[in-house]
Amino acid sequence: MTITRSLLGLNRPQTIPAADIARVEVRTGMQVGRTQYYDLWMLRTKGSSLPAGGLFRQKNHADRIAGEMEKCLLSPRSKRSSGQ
Repeated sequence: MTITRSLLGLNRPQTIPAADIARVEVRTGMQVGRTQYYDLWMLRTKGSSLPAGGLFRQKNHADRIAGEMEKCLLSPRSKRSSGQ
């Protein structure tokens, strides 16, 4: 998984092996007026976490994207551990 963060036009990509990701979590982000936004975070197997995208206006959209990311990132691991 490669996450790219930008600041003032400078990109900083960070690559994390799928085996180092324990899960994808939806967290409450900023609020503007009455609108709440949600962010995605990668929780690593060693306990740290890092942002992986955000500013979803609807929590169900963020949940769906997090679920799809987990399915893509974690499914090869489950196949290896079950011997397939």
